[in-house]
Amino acid sequence: MKYFFSAFGTFGNPNGFRQSFFLGGDPAIAKSLKTFDLKTDAIQLFPGSRLYGMRKEKIGDTNVISYCIYTFAKEHSSHRAGTFIGSGLVFADKIASENLTIALLNEFHHDLEKRNIVDDTIKINHSDRFSVSKPKDFDKAGFHGKEIDELYSLKNTGGYLMVYTETHPSQLQSLFRRSLDLLHTYEMIYFTQSYDVAEFVKQKGIFKIVDIHGFEGEIQKLEAERSQIITNTMNEFEREAHSLIEDRRKLVNEINSKIEQNKKRHLENEQKIKESENEVEIINKEYDEYSVRIQELMKSLSSGEKPEKVRRLYDDYKKSLHSKISQNRNIQSLHSVSSAHSGHDWGQKTDSPFGGNFADFSKSSSNIRKKESKTDVYKITTFVLSFLIISALVFCFMFFTDGKIKIPEF
Repeated sequence: MKYFFSAFGTFGNPNGFRQSFFLGGDPAIAKSLKTFDLKTDAIQLFPGSRLYGMRKEKIGDTNVISYCIYTFAKEHSSHRAGTFIGSGLVFADKIASENLTIALLNEFHHDLEKRNIVDDTIKINHSDRFSVSKPKDFDKAGFHGKEIDELYSLKNTGGYLMVYTETHPSQLQSLFRRSLDLLHTYEMIYFTQSYDVAEFVKQKGIFKIVDIHGFEGEIQKLEAERSQIITNTMNEFEREAHSLIEDRRKLVNEINSKIEQNKKRHLENEQKIKESENEVEIINKEYDEYSVRIQELMKSLSSGEKPEKVRRLYDDYKKSLHSKISQNRNIQSLHSVSSAHSGHDWGQKTDSPFGGNFADFSKSSSNIRKKESKTDVYKITTFVLSFLIISALVFCFMFFTDGKIKIPEF
């Protein structure tokens, strides 16, 4: 738990307002912490007056609450009005109990005045030269700290609130505790029981000022605003819940419809694949039979059969082969499968090499199957033609007319 003190004041020329940090603390937080300086055109301290304040701020990821006290003190080198000396107790992420905070703050400030003020005048010229002492219960503040709520704003006014009320410890304890939520609305809240200070603030009209009844009104207004926010949020969630029901129904129906279409297309594709497989079997069978017939023709020629008769049989066999291949070589295209993606942007596209959805994948797969089927037919045809060429060469060496090679006309 991080906490530390700040001592500050007005020192006249050339230093003006200065603040320094004591008794530990985080340098990063201390460096970014807002100053405890007063807007003297809006608020002013008088001899014998006392002013308490509290504020919440966000420093990086850290929620910080500061409690402070101001009392009147003259500057060493001037007699201008509105000068003061003050103390601040800074808590990061967790705060101590309000009664301990007030006790530590009052003790530290009392000792600060005692050590550094003579005849109501600050006797040094810079906060770095303040003489301070550690309050006796300072270490107790590190035990049983309460988490600081995340800083948010209901109205984001960024304004200042002055509460004119009694500031004895028991009253101040209640004010500090109840003002924590008000810090979501106001940048800083001051408390004073000095009539002169309250009247000055009222006349200037820069800060909003209320009495204890007005403070209660601020609390009630905050609760009403928060209640309205809760109601509005619940209504928004209810609308979202109803919308989700309808969106889910539409989406599920759409996907189920596409699933049924895909089932039907799969059945049709399965039938087409079976038919194509049968056609491949027919083609293989025809090529096998044709090969056998070529062998038989070659034997017939070797046995003395007339070439003219063999030629006629060869032409008939070849014509029959081409006819059967033509009838069975056209593989039917498969139906593409519908994508389950709907009009709702439920996901992102992937960088699949087949495309962004199932339809692209099926289309690409279908094209691949077509190419593979065609490739198989081309391979078989090439084999048969090679065989025929070899057979033709054999014929060339088997038949001669008038001492010349007689090449059969194919």
